[in-house]
Amino acid sequence: MAQFLEASTSGYYHWLRRKPSAREKERVALREAIGKRYRFHGGTAGSPLIAADLRGEDGWSHVGRTRVAREMKALGLRCRVRPARKVFTTQSRHGQLVASNQLERCFKLEVPNLVWVSDITYLAVGPKWH
Repeated sequence: MAQFLEASTSGYYHWLRRKPSAREKERVALREAIGKRYRFHGGTAGSPLIAADLRGEDGWSHVGRTRVAREMKALGLRCRVRPARKVFTTQSRHGQLVASNQLERCFKLEVPNLVWVSDITYLAVGPKWH
């Protein structure tokens, strides 16, 4: 294999025995810190939140969001998104009076602005919905 890769055999064995670099040690420590924060937030934290948490601690003030995102991807950590809550705007089952159909689909009128028609079932009036 060394001949095929045009590398020396002694260089290969030197590579096997070499100690991790300072950058590699930092990467391992960062991945441990990211995993710790990810579990603390129950898997619902993404890279912006985890990076902000890390920057608040000693030794990680230089860590950026993109680096945290890259390491999270390498670890296979993804932010779990909670499903959106369904909001139902139309409430058909109520005890209130229902407006009668006064137009009876007669849309041809002689006078303009006599009748206004809309297809919305709710209106925002001030802070309340009607």
